[in-house]
Amino acid sequence: MPVPLARRLLFTNKLRLAASVVGVAVAVLLVLQNLALYRGIQRYASILVQRAGGDLWVVSPGAPFFELGRPQPESTLYKARSIAGVAHAEPLIYWATGFVCPSGDGGPMNLIGLDPLDSSLLSSIVEGDPRRLAEVGAAVIDKSVLRRCSLTLGSRFRLLGGDGQELHVVGYTEGIRPLHTIPYAFVGKDTVQGYDSGSRSIVTFVSIRVAPGQDVALVKGALARALAPSEVITYDEFLERHDLYWKRTADIRIILLVTSVLALFVGLLVVGQTVYSSTLEHLRQFGTLKAIGASNMFVTAVVLKQAVLASSLGFVGGLGLSVIAGLIVQRFLPSEMTIWQVLFAALVVAGIVAISALAPMRKIVKLEPTEVFR
Repeated sequence: MPVPLARRLLFTNKLRLAASVVGVAVAVLLVLQNLALYRGIQRYASILVQRAGGDLWVVSPGAPFFELGRPQPESTLYKARSIAGVAHAEPLIYWATGFVCPSGDGGPMNLIGLDPLDSSLLSSIVEGDPRRLAEVGAAVIDKSVLRRCSLTLGSRFRLLGGDGQELHVVGYTEGIRPLHTIPYAFVGKDTVQGYDSGSRSIVTFVSIRVAPGQDVALVKGALARALAPSEVITYDEFLERHDLYWKRTADIRIILLVTSVLALFVGLLVVGQTVYSSTLEHLRQFGTLKAIGASNMFVTAVVLKQAVLASSLGFVGGLGLSVIAGLIVQRFLPSEMTIWQVLFAALVVAGIVAISALAPMRKIVKLEPTEVFR
């Protein structure tokens, strides 16, 4: 009985109901997209570290973030390989530069120098021949670059600085996109070292896999003693540094929080106003129900069901809009929506329902049947 009655009362004013549904839908849309963006920031801030993997990382002292690592002597790599318990040590060289497309367009670019024959990042190549990275001047670019510069396999583009070296595309990766808009290009370490004399005989990071059966903590200690002043940290510690760095420096967290709070406030306001107005318009009907014996639990259930119906319609609409918006946003910004975010949004909407129904429920509980017949 409460549900049909609540639906009938709620749909009496369809314009007001529509405003309520839109308000909740917008709140759900903003909350889900903000959560998806924050999840994308967390994931893509350390995407290169995730793809490279390893048990331990050798970094410059205090390096908080992959692209803030400082050069280390190449001897660091060879010393790491000589430590007992190290199964594999992989060099990575980071170099910030710029590029010019054949069309003349271009912009900044991050070069990632790696071992062209034995790098964990080679498994990320989805198109092209990984073995060709051994060629001097060969480059693998992420497909996200193609939105800015139309580069097919075999296409050439020029680097800025140095001697204006040309690189030719031998493959593509997918999903290794930066948190910012500066694209990555993966090249053999000989290519990046040949690009600029300042990058010769250096590495930026060394990713280390510990031999099976070896104690990671013991190997870490041996590496730390041999490679000082370079710092040796675990894979998880490096990921935590990335996360902490963006939590401390990214103002986007504040923006996401503020927009989410405002969206929830608007959703709460419009649902509360809709249910409260509907309750005031139908006080005589509620008074009649109480006069013929309806309990407070029954009449408050009618009010609560109105809030549930309006919010449920808004949640479904907001979820649909979020899916569509997510497909668009992912083309330009790191964004990732999960089922846990949807469940969290559902809990938030449930909170909106509960709070928005409090005032009209209180009004009904205090209503004396005789008042509406005066």
